[in-house]
Amino acid sequence: MLPPGRQKQRARAESSLKWAYGSDVSMRMKSATLQMLTFLLAPGTVVSCGGGAAEDAADPTTLAAGERNRAVVPVAMPAAPDPADAALRRSYEASDMALQNCTKLEGDGTIVGQNCPSGSIVFGPYVRIPRDANVRLSFDIQAQTQLGISSDIVSAAGTVFHGGMDEQVLDPKARQHWGYAIRMPQSVDAAEARLWVRGETPASFKISSFKLTVE
Repeated sequence: MLPPGRQKQRARAESSLKWAYGSDVSMRMKSATLQMLTFLLAPGTVVSCGGGAAEDAADPTTLAAGERNRAVVPVAMPAAPDPADAALRRSYEASDMALQNCTKLEGDGTIVGQNCPSGSIVFGPYVRIPRDANVRLSFDIQAQTQLGISSDIVSAAGTVFHGGMDEQVLDPKARQHWGYAIRMPQSVDAAEARLWVRGETPASFKISSFKLTVE
């Protein structure tokens, strides 16, 4: 009678032969081949075919001692989002922003500027932005004269720059839509978005559909 280890090898070899040869081959040929495989294979050798390979690999008795003793390396999981951050992911309208004295906010959310000097005309809302947030700013603007329009997102009273939009040229009386988005990998306190105008003379303009979104 074969030792238990050889019996297991024989059972696997027989299963592999059945799969490989099918039912049309004589049992004598199967038996002779099976005996040759059983006694020639070294102890611990795995005989498999097709789908049996995955099953044998999962059997701890067929693994070498080094494989059985290998340490399992834990995988670091990403930190769970802070539930308190959910309230910070929202949209801000023109009514949530601060405006220069040369501008006024109309009832429909339009910002109207009259004879504004070059500089920052819209800024705010000085809020905390959570980690891994996308910040999007978009607006429409129309002016009587040609203007340069730019924007940025900063914190720490304007000393830390996070991203922005390079200066764009607004043609006289043309209504233009602009927008951009930045990624905030770390949380930021007192963040503000600023909108700048630059012209040869004091500018008059209208800004509509202003929206700052933290998502």
